Amino acid sequence: MQELVEDVARFAAIEDLFHQALDEYGTPVRTETRKFNYVASISEPQPGFLSVDEFRAEKLSLSGYPDKIASTGFAALALVFHPHLRDSFEMVCEGLGDWHGQASWLVHFRQRDDRPNHMHSYKVGNQIHAVKLKGRAWITADKFQIVRIEAEMVNPMPEIQLLSEYQVVEYGPIPFQKKNTTLWLPKSAEIYFDFRKHRYYRRHSFDHYMLYSVDSDEKRKEPATKPVSQTTDGDNKS
Repeated sequence: MQELVEDVARFAAIEDLFHQALDEYGTPVRTETRKFNYVASISEPQPGFLSVDEFRAEKLSLSGYPDKIASTGFAALALVFHPHLRDSFEMVCEGLGDWHGQASWLVHFRQRDDRPNHMHSYKVGNQIHAVKLKGRAWITADKFQIVRIEAEMVNPMPEIQLLSEYQVVEYGPIPFQKKNTTLWLPKSAEIYFDFRKHRYYRRHSFDHYMLYSVDSDEKRKEPATKPVSQTTDGDNKS
């Protein structure tokens, strides 16, 4: 996990956003796409607290996102297993499984009720609502790299009309020939959610990776946000 944090803190990419509004049967009724120049950074502003910065060169306001819902932080979902955060979760190894022909451990996690939740939240207007997560991760048996992580809400949150949420993030090795190195980075993040009596599907895909130290001229930063936070317009954030 510490290697993953170091890797994520060094990359920029082209991000493709695919967004669909769904009807009650899950059939798409409207599709929108966006493309961004994306930079991610993870820092530790104070001992024991990790902050994820995400920068999109377009500097979008909420009105620039489909349905005025901004989604951020999914690439850092694996921080569930970071030493600073993992004690906030109950974890159980479900045994050895298979991921695309590769032996992988399946590890189940669930937010503990007696620990603070710094992992996932919705910002609605000026209020932040923490969302408890549970899920499982596929971790390679040979090098202990997270290749896939799935998560969903522990309980619905009727107070903000968030009835369900399910997300999947996949990671993979990305070679950088100029640096003669390979980093494990997020490749895609998907989310399904039922929010404010509407259902949505959204996919963030990353490609054309760059390293700060090699391919980018500078490391860009925006104000820090909590890991895996999501935002909605003056009342919509996911």
